[in-house]
Amino acid sequence: MKTKRTIAVLIAAAWVTAFAQAPAQEAPETLKGVIQKKLAPVSKEVLRVKLPRAADRKLKCGLPVMVIESHRSPSVDLDLVLPATSLMDPAGMAGVAGATASLMREGTQKYNSQQIAEKLAQMGATLSLGGGGGGPRGGGRRGGGGGGAQVTRLVASAATENLDELLELVGQVLLHPSFPQEELERWKAQQRSQLVQMRATPAFLGLERLRQALYGGDARAIDEPTLESLEKIRRQDLVEFYKAYYRPGNSLLGVAGDISADAIVAGFALSLESVNGVLSKYGPVEKYDAEGRKVE
Repeated sequence: MKTKRTIAVLIAAAWVTAFAQAPAQEAPETLKGVIQKKLAPVSKEVLRVKLPRAADRKLKCGLPVMVIESHRSPSVDLDLVLPATSLMDPAGMAGVAGATASLMREGTQKYNSQQIAEKLAQMGATLSLGGGGGGPRGGGRRGGGGGGAQVTRLVASAATENLDELLELVGQVLLHPSFPQEELERWKAQQRSQLVQMRATPAFLGLERLRQALYGGDARAIDEPTLESLEKIRRQDLVEFYKAYYRPGNSLLGVAGDISADAIVAGFALSLESVNGVLSKYGPVEKYDAEGRKVE
């Protein structure tokens, strides 16, 4: 037994001696040829950026359309940008633009507010109309158009198979709004409640003073309607605002999704161009300078 232990100790000592006498390996002078295996392989195709090219079209009414065709998802998104903003509110009647945009979605000659909501729910679609692109909230509040918004946007989305129904509804909202009196009274009541809450917020009051200091008597100084201006708004004011500013001039329609440019133009030809001239039937587009003054 002692003999076996002695042999094991001698063998271990021999290995240690041999390892100590072995020449140390020199570190490579360069990293050429060294492969780092801690990094996951990445396809160059993944890193390559491919921006889609938009197809330009124009409806007979003069409305320009930009279409990005993509078949990754069976859905279509619409974004119509209009110059009908709170900057165009009549003097002393802040809120007309917001009321007009909100009520267009709440009733047409063919559908009332509940029917519009039900049709959208059945399609699993969305349709909104309000201010954005310049106000402090960017149109986040329903029935916007306040906040100095620089554009009014109609945004809609639906599955490709329901697009024809959505376009018919969009045509109704854009061409045949009825501006129901009861919806106007409901909108004004909502605005009063929201104004009371906002005017109790220091951030809102500070922003209001800032805009007044920056813009003075310009329309951009008005951040929200007042209780006094809300009381002045009548249904006829909305009708006149709609006739003056809801037109193809200075407007742009963007479309993205599972549809071709020619197909979307054909679809809008049925929904929007059923009335000769569409929104432009009210005459030439009125032009305004950078400060909101009408250019003769």
